[in-house]
Amino acid sequence: MLLNTMNKLLSLYPTNATTLPSVFNMRDQYLHWKVTSLAPSEIILSYNIERLSFRGATMLSFDPSLRKVYHGNCIDVNNEKMKGFIPELAIQMHVKYAELLLNDMVEDLEKLAIAEEVKQKV
Repeated sequence: MLLNTMNKLLSLYPTNATTLPSVFNMRDQYLHWKVTSLAPSEIILSYNIERLSFRGATMLSFDPSLRKVYHGNCIDVNNEKMKGFIPELAIQMHVKYAELLLNDMVEDLEKLAIAEEVKQKV
């Protein structure tokens, strides 16, 4: 909802991608993320919003032995653009948004992993 609202205001990415794919392949794009690294238990999605000189990456990985999902998020933006109240607020909002989005995603993935494990035991 937040990304779609921002996109309507700023035209950050094509609006034709509204359904989350169930499978990601190398170079697939969803909203402003693009798959740049893919392994059996890890995916790295990068984004580059050239209009705003704003780029970064999101990483998700799964450790099957611990049954844990890990995520990371980074932003690469020019320090000069980060001075002032609005840019600082934007970064704080990004951090909170990433925590919300990724923690919910991790929780859902861990639930699916547990359900699959129970299903395999039956």
